[in-house]
Amino acid sequence: DGMFDIIASALVMNFIPDRHRAFCEMRRVCRRGGIVAGYVWDSASDLAASWPLARAMRKMGKAPPSVPGFASSAALEDAFEQAGLDDIAVRPIEALVLVVTV
Repeated sequence: DGMFDIIASALVMNFIPDRHRAFCEMRRVCRRGGIVAGYVWDSASDLAASWPLARAMRKMGKAPPSVPGFASSAALEDAFEQAGLDDIAVRPIEALVLVVTV
């Protein structure tokens, strides 16, 4: 309990079957005043890692497979609140994707 100053989760929260339990565990092992942080693909805005494949499938008239994830940033914030975390800030992070054809 309370052993870590920072708990970080990179691109994994969307794939955890029992998110509530995982977020509560993050809270449990973080020291008071510590930081629980993470980031996820924005699948709600069709900005997951598989967006090029999904776009190509749609052009071919095929439905792409669903991508696990939070329905919105508000849903992500709510999940953290339900785990007992406070002072929550959810904001987008822009990433540059470079696609080169050789």
